[in-house]
Amino acid sequence: GRYPFRDGLAHDVITNGYPFGMNLMQPTLAEALKKVGYATHAVGKWDLGMHEWAYTPTRRGFDSFYGFYDAYNDFYTHHVPAISSTYSMGGIDFHDDEQPVGDEYGSYSTFLFTERAEKIVETHNFNSAPLFLYLAHQAVHSPLQAPTDYIKQCSDIADKQRRVYCAMAKTVDMSVKRVVDVLK
Repeated sequence: GRYPFRDGLAHDVITNGYPFGMNLMQPTLAEALKKVGYATHAVGKWDLGMHEWAYTPTRRGFDSFYGFYDAYNDFYTHHVPAISSTYSMGGIDFHDDEQPVGDEYGSYSTFLFTERAEKIVETHNFNSAPLFLYLAHQAVHSPLQAPTDYIKQCSDIADKQRRVYCAMAKTVDMSVKRVVDVLK
């Protein structure tokens, strides 16, 4: 790991339009692994810069990327709210490599990320190259949103926000289990 303040990023999170990102001279783990023959894939939250293409995952050592660049977005609409700042513009932030994804409106991001991670593992030829899969879930993170059936599993929790938080954690548990099962 690396402390963000070492790269001048102690001001806030990196949100869309901010002219900041992880220093391009700082190699990523994906870049290092790619040099020694790994297939590299990123799924989920990036949050390391997006104001220029050079800061995005497929330009930082990943063969593929499926997810969002920003610090946070809506789990179902994949929309980033415009924040009252000089830089943030708002809008849809969901990408398949460098292409915008517009047909997943209404789909819960944890489920989408899980399905993509499973597909990457299932289709990877482990005889040709080792695999580095960076799966960075959006959950558990604001906004607090979870599928109703998962919220019902946490019905013993009185506080609504804690109940939704519990449900979000359960979706991540489900995801980790499914990805591990595919790896077996």
